[in-house]
Formats: sequence, C-alpha cells, structure tokens
Amino acid sequence: MKSFFKFLFRSSIALTQSSDSLAAYINSIRAMMCIAMLLSFVACIIILFGMECSQLLGEKVGLKQKLMRISAVLFCITGT
Repeated sequence: MKSFFKFLFRSSIALTQSSDSLAAYINSIRAMMCIAMLLSFVACIIILFGMECSQLLGEKVGLKQKLMRISAVLFCITGT
C-alpha cells in the first residue's frame, strides 16, 4: 500500500510539472473550458429557479422569464 501512495505522489508531481511546460494556447484553452463549465453550472442553478413549475419564487412570472433568458444566454455563451 505504501508503494501505491508513492506512485500517486510521483504521478501528481509529474502532472504539475508537465502542465507548466505546455504551450500557452493549451493553457488558455484549459482556462476557457473551466470558465465554460463554471458558467454552465451557474446557468443550471438559475434555470431551476426560473422554471414555471418551480415554487421557489411563487407566482412571479416576469421574474421567472427573465431568469430563463439569463440562463439561455449563459448556455449560448458556453456553447452547450
């Protein structure tokens, strides 16, 4: 078991060292993917509040429509 943890430690060090040596465009693509995932998660949370069947905001239809539009824009920005 001890050798397994040593292997994991060595492989994690190798991963961090290899990410530093990647080209700049690959690191920027990785950053854009992380941002897209974060925005998609936010859009999923917003869409739960904006659904017509949701009871979280009561009967505020106008607010729910605005939330649905915001989440749609976020989904379009992220490309999902």
